[in-house]
Amino acid sequence: MSLIKCEECGGQVSDKAERCPHCGYPVMPEPTQELLINYPKKEIKSNITPSAVKQKKSIETENIDELYKAAIGDTSLTYYLKAFHVRQQDASGDYKIGWNWPAFLVTGLWLLYRKLYIHSIIYIFICSLVNILLKPVNDNLSNFCLIFISLIYSLLANSIYKKNIDKKIESSEMACNTFDERIKYLRKHGGTNTAIVLVFFFIACVGIMLAIIIPQMNQ
Repeated sequence: MSLIKCEECGGQVSDKAERCPHCGYPVMPEPTQELLINYPKKEIKSNITPSAVKQKKSIETENIDELYKAAIGDTSLTYYLKAFHVRQQDASGDYKIGWNWPAFLVTGLWLLYRKLYIHSIIYIFICSLVNILLKPVNDNLSNFCLIFISLIYSLLANSIYKKNIDKKIESSEMACNTFDERIKYLRKHGGTNTAIVLVFFFIACVGIMLAIIIPQMNQ
């Protein structure tokens, strides 16, 4: 009997053991001439591949879920995990992940809350442009265009958000050395931004109050 190195955790394990006592990874000695003669290649492959691959996939799935949880990090966690995992791929290769009501009802606030700052700037710019160009001409047309823009965002919201989360997970892999560091990184750079939503809401309330009070004062 001799000791060999576990391929998964690097611990010392007997070459007679079926699994590593440290991590449970299946142990298979290097194929010798005798082993290759007594056991065909297909049999050796079938003995080691399914359990090893299954265990590795299980670990990877569990890890990626933890990374998603750290990056999303709020009460809507269950919804987004389901939206990200239960998805269908269309002919172009893009993922369509369904409808998002908050993104439709309060598009700008939802983008800010989810830290999709670039998309929030684009959305505000487009809405401002519509108001400037169309509102003086036709108020109904302007409102219809604003609703249509929110409709488009609500259809693409989960897909946009997933791509943003995936980029943060990829960045965490490059910036961190350990899995725990990646979790901390994602909790810091991911999650939501409640403060900016409250500030935006406060500014909007002040603006509405001024719009009501100033005309009365002029009268």
